[in-house]
Amino acid sequence: MSHYCKEYDDNCPGCQPAMMNPVTGEKLADDSPEMIAVMAYWKTLPIRDKQACHRQWCFNSGGADLEVVKRVAAGMSAALAKLGN
Repeated sequence: MSHYCKEYDDNCPGCQPAMMNPVTGEKLADDSPEMIAVMAYWKTLPIRDKQACHRQWCFNSGGADLEVVKRVAAGMSAALAKLGN
């Protein structure tokens, strides 16, 4: 992403989660099973949680936002773990 939105925007592709292949360092395609699972979970989140993640990921806000990000990351991990079953 070449810019950071000051506020989270549900319609901005740059504000959406992205994942990288840990081996190649390449961004996973939006239609990869991993991104589909993560985005399905992301779509269930309330806007305030998405905003907190955006503030932490883009601006390192810390504090209460970090607690939300930890919870969201656990949810994303759980969604990814279901792919292995």
